[in-house]
Amino acid sequence: MLTGALAALAATLCWTLASSLWRRLPTSLSAAQLNLFKTLLALALLLPLVALRSWSAPAGPLVLLLLSGVLGIAAGDSFYFAALRRLGTRRTLTLDAGGPGLAAVAGALFLAEWPTAGQWLGLGLISLAVLLVARQRPSDGLVLAGSAAGQRRGVALALGALVCGSGGALLARAALRAGEFDPLQSAALRLAAAALVLLPLLRTLPPLGQGPRPP
Repeated sequence: MLTGALAALAATLCWTLASSLWRRLPTSLSAAQLNLFKTLLALALLLPLVALRSWSAPAGPLVLLLLSGVLGIAAGDSFYFAALRRLGTRRTLTLDAGGPGLAAVAGALFLAEWPTAGQWLGLGLISLAVLLVARQRPSDGLVLAGSAAGQRRGVALALGALVCGSGGALLARAALRAGEFDPLQSAALRLAAAALVLLPLLRTLPPLGQGPRPP
């Protein structure tokens, strides 16, 4: 339990720092194109670590992991990057904090993994905070021209990222319970599936030297 909690906190810290860096990145790439390059880079870093490992698992868990990568990484992260550009880091991350609550409910319904009373209380407080932030007015300059439509679209994209990310996590959890993949292998398979789906975007890359897009 302690190892899992520490790993979750470390993952949260890494995701927060990475989100702040992505928000400041001056690029002409679309959110999905940026996601593709992020996925390819992560996959290149992981492959040397898993290439010599033993790979044996039933087809069912393998399919679940691949679907998890398509839903959680290819779709979810693309929505997340798009939301970052419209809402900024703070609001996007706060909305994304609703993911554990959604994943907990889905895990209870589909995997029979019921949270304790204390965990339900924590999830309720997180969900309340997410609702409060979603209703806040955006800071000046975060949404193009202060557009209410841009604000609503950003919130919709963040919620789409939350749903896709939670769905991907649920599929990955189901695969890990049924199969024999270790965490590195699971991550590599999810990244490979996402990269394969996003790969056609390479044909739509902007010309070299094109300036960065507005937030």
